[in-house]
Parts: sequence; C-alpha cells; structure tokens
Amino acid sequence: MKGLLIVLLLITSLDTFGVILGQREGGGGNLVAAEFAAIGRTAIEFLGEADESLEVKLILDIISSVKISPEKRLCFQDFTTGATICYDALYNSSNNEIKFDVTSWNTFNCRSKMTLATHEYLRAAGVESGDYTVSGRFLSNKFFHEDEHKTTEIDEANSAYARELDRICREFFQYRSKQ
Repeated sequence: MKGLLIVLLLITSLDTFGVILGQREGGGGNLVAAEFAAIGRTAIEFLGEADESLEVKLILDIISSVKISPEKRLCFQDFTTGATICYDALYNSSNNEIKFDVTSWNTFNCRSKMTLATHEYLRAAGVESGDYTVSGRFLSNKFFHEDEHKTTEIDEANSAYARELDRICREFFQYRSKQ
C-alpha cells in the first residue's frame, strides 16, 4: 500500500509540473509564430490605410482566434499522382489553424512574409481565396485602386506607400536583429 501511494504521488507530481511530454497546461511560446502573427497583423493594418473597403477591425477580430503553427516542412503526398507537394503556408478552416514552413519563412524578405501572412489571414477571414488580389499588393506596389483619371496621383500614392512599407520592414528587422 505504501509503495502504491509513493507511485501515485510521483505520477501526480510529474503531471502537475508538466514533466510528462504533452501533459502541460497552456503550452509554451514560439518566436517564429509570434513573428508570423505580428507581420500579418501589421500588414493588414497597413493595407487598410490605403483600402477603405478592407474592414480591418473586423478582420483582426476574426483572426485573433486563429492558431499559428510553425512546421519544419509542410509537405504532403498527392494520393492520385504520388508526388510530394510542399507549401509555404496552409490555412485549415476546420481547425482554424495556419501552418507555415519555417524553413521557407526564414528565407523570405519582409514583403514576401507580409504577402504570405496576410494571404493566410485573409483566407481565414473569408476575404481572399487563392488569387492573392489583396495580399499580392506587397509585391506589386499597387496599394490603391486604378483610376484612369488620376493615374499620376495614384502612382505617387503607391510610391509613397511603398517607401513607408520599406521603412516599416527596416524597423521591424532592425529591431529583430538587436534581440
């Protein structure tokens, strides 16, 4: 009986202190996932300044519950062809989770990261499908809608936004490199 009590006490204390893998309450943190989230939210706010039709507050509210999961590799086997298909990121609506490939992520520049994170977040919010019409603006520098009567003004506004975006990227990665 005394031996059973010691074993029971030992198991209970191991579980309480999270020594048994997978048994912790709350979980830990991940800086790469935090970077993905920060870049995505910053990018959505940035786009919202140029595009009033983008409901930024609603989108940020929707995506606040999305789980972000970094993966070493994000590859799957296509059952019809047998080919291996790899993704940089993937939103799973049934789990409300974005998985992204850390190896790819770490090779991307700031604008590419903004494009990818924004695309996945906008998919989660139901704003974008597979077309990158909104998130692709980071790569095309077209933050404002085309208007044939105001081409020069729009070009100047797009250029100003591109410069601001570059400043944000420099500050973000300068801060990151000091950590």
